[in-house]
Amino acid sequence: DSSRSSKFPSWETIRDGISDRVFRRKYRMTKKEFDILCSKIKDKIGDDKFRSTNSQALCGPIRVAIGLRFLCGGSYLDLVGRAYGVEAVSSIYDYFHTFINWIDETFDFPWVEMLKKLSKGDESVLPKLREISSDFGADSGGVFIGCIGAIDGLAIRIKCPSNQRDPGNYFSRKNFYALNVQAICDRQKRI
Repeated sequence: DSSRSSKFPSWETIRDGISDRVFRRKYRMTKKEFDILCSKIKDKIGDDKFRSTNSQALCGPIRVAIGLRFLCGGSYLDLVGRAYGVEAVSSIYDYFHTFINWIDETFDFPWVEMLKKLSKGDESVLPKLREISSDFGADSGGVFIGCIGAIDGLAIRIKCPSNQRDPGNYFSRKNFYALNVQAICDRQKRI
């Protein structure tokens, strides 16, 4: 029923109220890239699941926006929630977990697939996981046995780029211009 009004703002209202520059800074992607991500998720999980017809639930794009804000350093959940009309911090966590599940359903992650197989009793992946794990344990006296990857990240401080169309894309959550670097690697430093 189109006369029903939602207690939440529409995604279009939120999106249109954000400049391209601020959008890029908040979500770490352009509006076009955001639309592509939403489209891929919707195609995989289905339109009914993505676009809730329940006036008491958030639509898919807002759930994606909440998930991205959380991942992009939106650590003050009450502030993130208020930006989208969500009062309860527990709801923000629920929407975040929904977003993560959607990402998991939409994209392939080989290591995650190996671990899922293992959790379902498929031991065919054990030799590969043991190989990766023993590599980590080799140089640590056994301390890192069981570890299959190392992750780290850093923000490399830079001057405000003057040769970029939107230098705001380089402004970090730490309040300085930076190049963000994050990687996962094995013991041989293969990413």
